[in-house]
Amino acid sequence: MRLFPFFSAQTLRNVSWSGLAAVANPLAQLAVTPFLLHSLGAEVFGVWILLSAMLAIVGTADLGLSPATTLFVSRYRATDSRFDIRRVAQAALTLVLLLVCVIVFFLATFAADLLAFFGVTEDQTKLLSGGFPFLALAGGLLFLNVIPASLLRGYERYDLEGALNTLTSLATAAAVCATVYLGGRIPEMLVAQASVFAVSLSAGLLLSASLIGSRAWLLPYCSFASFRELCSVSVYGWIQGVSSALFSQADRLIVSAILGPASLAFYGAAVQVAQAFHSLMARSLGFLFPRFTALQNNKLAKLQLFNRAMFATTLVGSTLAVSLFLASPWLLNVWLGQQIPADLPTTLSLLAIINGFMATTLVPGALMFGAGQFRLAAIFALLSGLIVSSTALLLVPVYGLLGAALAKFTFLPVSTASRVFIYHHAFGSWSWSLGVRQLLPAATALAPSGVAAWLLSNSSLHIQPAWVWQLFAGFCGLALMWIQCRRQYGSL
Repeated sequence: MRLFPFFSAQTLRNVSWSGLAAVANPLAQLAVTPFLLHSLGAEVFGVWILLSAMLAIVGTADLGLSPATTLFVSRYRATDSRFDIRRVAQAALTLVLLLVCVIVFFLATFAADLLAFFGVTEDQTKLLSGGFPFLALAGGLLFLNVIPASLLRGYERYDLEGALNTLTSLATAAAVCATVYLGGRIPEMLVAQASVFAVSLSAGLLLSASLIGSRAWLLPYCSFASFRELCSVSVYGWIQGVSSALFSQADRLIVSAILGPASLAFYGAAVQVAQAFHSLMARSLGFLFPRFTALQNNKLAKLQLFNRAMFATTLVGSTLAVSLFLASPWLLNVWLGQQIPADLPTTLSLLAIINGFMATTLVPGALMFGAGQFRLAAIFALLSGLIVSSTALLLVPVYGLLGAALAKFTFLPVSTASRVFIYHHAFGSWSWSLGVRQLLPAATALAPSGVAAWLLSNSSLHIQPAWVWQLFAGFCGLALMWIQCRRQYGSL
């Protein structure tokens, strides 16, 4: 069985646009970061990163309605029940509108208090006060976008969703940069961002109405039966979303609260670089979830797919992690200039290692969802998010940016344990060493580069040229990783 089975033209479009959408926003942010950082200054840019993190967390407040809507729309499409599709879409829109009212009120009322809590000075907060209504508006519009996105996914039109997300990311980056170029600051940037979100929402709703074949569902209404149906499966999706936000955004909020927005500006830039490749891999491997579901009763085929997918993701993830680890100092100097914190290259190197290990979680995660273990996924995701956030609170005051990066390593024990349970539910057997064995190839790939970096940083050693030895160590690590994967997973 091949890792990548025959794709129809529509499936190829779905995979291609999903992958493009996964990297569009990170790459757009990477492109505009030097301009915004130098135009706004580190402190103001840090406030912008903080506001972006707050809006990202707002996206988790849908209480799991987005995946629940996709699930039921897809299910009713299979039975060609158009009435039920319209009913679910209408109910989901109504519930999301109610949540939007709460979110807009909360952001408009407490934005100043939140910024003060996360280290923004009083003078800076006063300058931003005119933009708080537009921050609330942007949050509400961003939140409403979950409805067209979930409906498009329910119709398996990931190509339309990906195209819309890609255009929105590029348009937002362009609008924000144009605003700053014309002399605007954060309040005007929020206006530009909200305008793009409004256009994106309108386009998404029109596309969704076209697929459904009616606009009647745009009139808010939700019966008790529809409410109960959506809520029956949404809670685990909500927990998963909150957990993802804790893992990806909580460290930024903690850095801002303890070290200030100026430090967040540089830390947020490093995180953007490290997460760009991981986002691409995660979205591109989305096809594994339905594939594992289809193979639920064929353990042999499912095990073959699992082994080959683990081999591929470990190989790609480790290669990207080693490359970023070796290139961190050069990349930051070229990208952001010479005036960066002294510990930022080491911070990015640690984040690169983390993403190398995180790449090995993608296939087990898809396997867990394919086995229908949504509750198990939610529990382990929540544990991981809470542990990482708690550790960051302890380490950031002591080690600064390095502490925020080091805190992310604490997801490894939870991830290691979760793999044992995933394997048991998928294949019916216990293997207590499985979690460690899945991490060993990535560790093998990264270890020589780490040892070489430590030796080269030792002032008593004069090894020249340093970059040659670093490349040699990276190549050796990847070669050893390949051998280990061949023994553990078989041929690719």
